[in-house]
Amino acid sequence: MYIFGGTADKYTGYPNTTDFNDMTILDTVHLTWHEGTKEGAPIPRTSYAVTILPDGNIVYIGGIQKSTDGTYEYVDMSEIAIYDTIHDKWSTMIAEGEIPGIRGEHTAVLTPDGRIIVYGGETKHVAAFPQLCVLNTTTKPFTWSLPESFNPIPDLWLHTATIVGNYMVVAFGFSPTHGRTSDVYILDLSEENLYKWSVLFITQGTVAMKQTDGSCYEYVIPNSKETIGTTIAMLLGGFGAGVCVAASGYIIYTIKRLNNTLDQL
Repeated sequence: MYIFGGTADKYTGYPNTTDFNDMTILDTVHLTWHEGTKEGAPIPRTSYAVTILPDGNIVYIGGIQKSTDGTYEYVDMSEIAIYDTIHDKWSTMIAEGEIPGIRGEHTAVLTPDGRIIVYGGETKHVAAFPQLCVLNTTTKPFTWSLPESFNPIPDLWLHTATIVGNYMVVAFGFSPTHGRTSDVYILDLSEENLYKWSVLFITQGTVAMKQTDGSCYEYVIPNSKETIGTTIAMLLGGFGAGVCVAASGYIIYTIKRLNNTLDQL
């Protein structure tokens, strides 16, 4: 388990605000902690999105960083920080293509074909634009694209995102138009150039995915535990209440911390 950066402040029990750029590693086999290298590491950073590639490289996208003079700024989305978990080594890649706007509190998930799907985020309490962006990791350097999405959903930040089969499940978070939200959305990732949004409803025996244009289609949940319907039901049904409580608490805490950081931008 790899933990990078972050902030300690009054909301986490610290008397002063302290920002970190260390890599803390938990060996989950032997239950021991140790530190990764700081050589070449980014300056203290928080509110970024992160995902790991099959080759063991962890990719850090966007967020807010603290410079040596104590000021905060958003990280350019072309500046991709990469930590090599195999060789304990940091590097920075400058991505090409259509560079999305700066942001924090967004999410990133990796598709089986090497696309990092970035969604949401904010820039000084305004929804980042565009909300949906895609980083192709099969090219060197990585390449950004800004695809159009069908049946778009509300702007979000402080949400969660999870890959389930060929779908990205986006849940909870904060919407500038609706405030804190308990809605769950599905993005179809099966076609590289066609991204469709739906709203998820779970009822007994079915998982209904209602498109934001009003049309609706249902999946019957069979007995197989390997199906997407069952997987989604397990993720959002059995643990839904607990996740809602935890997510609400996290959103409230993060909004307070983010407000303090944004005041200094």
